[in-house]
Amino acid sequence: MSIVKVRPKLVLVVLFFSIYSYGHEVISRSSIDFVYTSRYNESSGESYIMVESDAIEGPDLTSIDPPTFNTSSVRPMIHFGLGGGDYSFTALGVSVFRQINPCVTAGISVHYFGENGRNVNFSKWQKIPITLETIMDLKKYKNNRSSLYFKFGAGYSLTLNGSYYDPNENIQKKVTNGWIVNPGIGYRFNILQNTGLNFDMSYNLIVDELENENGEEYSKNYWNHILFRTSVFF
Repeated sequence: MSIVKVRPKLVLVVLFFSIYSYGHEVISRSSIDFVYTSRYNESSGESYIMVESDAIEGPDLTSIDPPTFNTSSVRPMIHFGLGGGDYSFTALGVSVFRQINPCVTAGISVHYFGENGRNVNFSKWQKIPITLETIMDLKKYKNNRSSLYFKFGAGYSLTLNGSYYDPNENIQKKVTNGWIVNPGIGYRFNILQNTGLNFDMSYNLIVDELENENGEEYSKNYWNHILFRTSVFF
């Protein structure tokens, strides 16, 4: 009867590779199957254990994709802002945007611009701009959780309380409706997957006309303002 000697170091090596193969199968895309073969060396009278391995493909159980933000194709917004320029005014508005491609959204916005107050005989400056707007992401961060963007809008501006009496000329005058453009830049940050805040600054140009009570044009008005706005989207 021959005596089979098993080296302790070899047993530890086999045990190490067995544990390693189990862990590697869980945390890696490929796992390793080990084949153990017993060999007998006649010259030394000792038995050896040979370890062979074959790499096989397995599932990646720990590969979890980070969350992707702004997956909704429709994005409503509520706007709050303060403007300055020819007049100091408060802005309130709502918008609905739709995703055109991963970097561009387009939609429609309705705002109310109301003058913060002045002590003159003329009527209070109030506008309701209705604009088509587009937002283009310039740089995205953290899997689209935040971005820097450029915005542009153009549309029609309604005038409220446009008629007023001019005591200097003793006639009734009227400010007509007009048009508006508002390019700007901003920053978006998502709090939840499809909910977050926008902070933007835009230049607003409103052009309308001053008429008399017979509809005759006196002059064109060019209202220039800078608007700082915070928006909630969801």
